[in-house]
Amino acid sequence: MKTFKAFFSQLSEQENARIALAAGDETYTYAQLDKAADLFASDLIEAGLLPGDHVGIWSFNSANWLIAMLGIVRAGGVAILGNYSMTYPDIRDLLVMTDVSYLCFGTSLASVKMEGAVEKMCGELKLPHEKVFDITAGKTSFLDRMDETPKHKEEIDEIAARPEDASRDAVVIFTTGTTSLPKAVLLNQKGFLISELAQAKAREDIFGEKVCVGLPLFHVFGLHIIFTYFLLKKTVYLEEKIGAEQMIGTTADHDITDLATVASVYLQIIKHPDFPGIAGRVHVLTTAGGALTPVQYMKLETAFADAKLFNEYGQTEMHGLITLSPTDTPIEKRAHSLGKPYPGEEIRIYDEKQKCFVETGEIGEIVIRDDSQLNGYYKLPPEKQAVDADGWLHTGDLGYLDEEGFLHMAGRIKDIIIKNGENIAPLDVESAVTQIDAVSEVKVFGAPHPIFGESVECCITLRDGSDFDEDAVKKSLKKTLTPAKIPSHFFVFPEFPLAPSGKLDQRGLKLLMLRKLRVEVVKDELEKGIVVADLTVKNTSYNIMPVTSLVKELSYSMGYGSRRVREIVHAVEEMLMERIINAYEEVGDIRIRIIFQQEWMRVEFSDSGNEYYIEKNKDTSASAKIILKVVDNFATMRNEKSGIYYCMDFLYEDDFSIKDFIISHDREVK
Repeated sequence: MKTFKAFFSQLSEQENARIALAAGDETYTYAQLDKAADLFASDLIEAGLLPGDHVGIWSFNSANWLIAMLGIVRAGGVAILGNYSMTYPDIRDLLVMTDVSYLCFGTSLASVKMEGAVEKMCGELKLPHEKVFDITAGKTSFLDRMDETPKHKEEIDEIAARPEDASRDAVVIFTTGTTSLPKAVLLNQKGFLISELAQAKAREDIFGEKVCVGLPLFHVFGLHIIFTYFLLKKTVYLEEKIGAEQMIGTTADHDITDLATVASVYLQIIKHPDFPGIAGRVHVLTTAGGALTPVQYMKLETAFADAKLFNEYGQTEMHGLITLSPTDTPIEKRAHSLGKPYPGEEIRIYDEKQKCFVETGEIGEIVIRDDSQLNGYYKLPPEKQAVDADGWLHTGDLGYLDEEGFLHMAGRIKDIIIKNGENIAPLDVESAVTQIDAVSEVKVFGAPHPIFGESVECCITLRDGSDFDEDAVKKSLKKTLTPAKIPSHFFVFPEFPLAPSGKLDQRGLKLLMLRKLRVEVVKDELEKGIVVADLTVKNTSYNIMPVTSLVKELSYSMGYGSRRVREIVHAVEEMLMERIINAYEEVGDIRIRIIFQQEWMRVEFSDSGNEYYIEKNKDTSASAKIILKVVDNFATMRNEKSGIYYCMDFLYEDDFSIKDFIISHDREVK
C-alpha cells in the first residue's frame, strides 16, 4: 500500500459504508471519499493536466479541500498547499515561486478581506478559466455527483499503478519558518504512508473511533493525523475554523474521545468555561508543532482527567513524524522527552564542529535517516538541501538521546542565545520560568546587546487573576539558573500571537518583544541622556549653518510649530554669532551635541575659547532676551577636557512623548 489511490481503494472496498470524514454539514463514507477523489482527478485531466503539473489549493479547511488534494495526486499532479491565512501578496509570491499552472480556490482570509482577490490571482498567474476550480465549501459538493462515472478512470488507475508514482513529487508544503522565508518542501506518497503506518501501529490500542482535528490542512501534521486515523478505519471530524469553542462543541455533540490540535489551542480549551463538559470524555490528546514544557504537559493531561497526552516530534521534511512515545510510557517520561524512533528509523546526534556523532547524553544536532524523508526543497541548490551525502537529514534542532533511547529537545540551533560567549538554550530558561505559579505560557528569545552580544529576554502570559513581581521572580530563579540565564526583562502579554497553523507565531511574538524591549532600553538610556547628534563646526569662515540646520530639522521632527522652531533656531544662531564676534580670535571650532533626556531636549555647544556664559537670571548678552523666550534653562558649565559648555534645555510640547519619538524614528544612539 504505497500510494494514496491504492490505500483509499482498499478502504473503499473494506469499509464502504463507514463514515470517513465529517466537515461542516457534509459527511463522506470511505467509498464516497474514494469516488469523489476519482471524479476530481478526472476533471483535472479533462482540463488538460499533465503528470508533474503544479496545482495550487488556496482555501480554508473543508471536505472539498481534502478531495481536491487527493484528486490532484491521482491525476499525476503536484498539490501546492497554500496557507489560507496569508496576505494576498505573500500567497501570490509562493504560488508564483512554485510555478502553479492550475488553481483550486475557496474562501480564504485574503478573499474575505480583498474584493476580487481570486480574479486578481488568476490574472497574475495567467490562468485561463478552464484551469481554475471553485472548491468553496457549501457552494459545490461532490456528494451531488455520486451517480457520475469518472471519464478518465482508466488513466487514473494507470497513473497509480506506475512503480515510480509512490516516490515522485506529489505534495508541496511550505515550512512555517518563524525566522526566515518559507521553503517549498517536496513530499511523496510513500513517505506519508510510512509515517502514518508507524503512528497507526503505535496507537491502534489507544485511539478511539472518532477524532476531532483542529489543524490546518496545509500543515503536515494535519494531513498526517487524518491519514493515520484513516489507516485505522476511524471517523475524522475536521474543523473548518480552528478554535477552542469549535472543538469543544464538536466533541460534545458527537461523543468524540480523541482530540488533535496544537498546544496553544489545548491551553485555550482548558480555560474555556464549557471545558468541564468534555473534560472526562476525552481519552487521547495528540499534539505537535512545538515543545511543551514539562509543567504545561502535566497541566494539560491532569486537566483532562482521564486522557493521555502524546506530544509527537516531527517535521515537514519527514512527512510529519520523527519520534513516538510508547503508549505505556509514564507521564513523567512523556513530559520530559519526545519519544523514541519508530521501527526502521535511525536517529543520531551530530556535532557540527567536530564533524562526528556524539555519545549518549551529549547535546548536538538531531539527524535522521529513513525512507520517509522529503524529496527535496523546490528550486534550492544542492548545498541548501536538508539531506547530506550520507543520507542524513539535518533537522536544525538540538537534542540528546538518553540511556533508554528517548530523544530530548534542547532547542533550535538558530535559537541558541550566545551571551558573553556562553551558549544558552531557551528551553532551559523556559522550563525554569514555567515552574512559577503565576506563569501560564513562556517563550524566551535572544536580543542584540551592545556589551554581551545577546541578552536573554522572556515573554510570558499569566494565569487568570495572577500578579507578577519581576524582582521576586528573578530572585527565585537564582536557585535553578546560572546568572547568565536569568532573563534581563520579563514582558507580560495578555496572550501570545498564533500563526495560521495554530502554533505560536514566534516571529510575530519576537517582533512585539523587541518593540517592548526598545521602550525599556530607551527608558534606561533617557535617565543618562541619549546623544542623537554630535558634530564639530570648523570655524575658519564662522559658518554656523550646519548647527542651525540640524537644530531646525530636529525641532520640526519633534512636532514643534513653525513659530517656535524659528524662535529656537534664532536663539541658537544669536548665541553662536555673539560668541564668535565677542571672542573670535580664541573661539576655535564649535562642537554641538544634542541630547534627549526624559523631559528635556538638551543642546550643548562648546569651544576652545575664553570663558563666556549666559544664565537664565542674568541678561549678559543681546541674545539672552531672545533665548529666554523659548528656552526653559540656559547655563554654562566648565568641562576641564573641552573647555566651556553652553547648554540650552527645551521643554517638550505638552502632548509630546520623547520615548515614542525615539522608538518611531528608530534613531541611532551614539
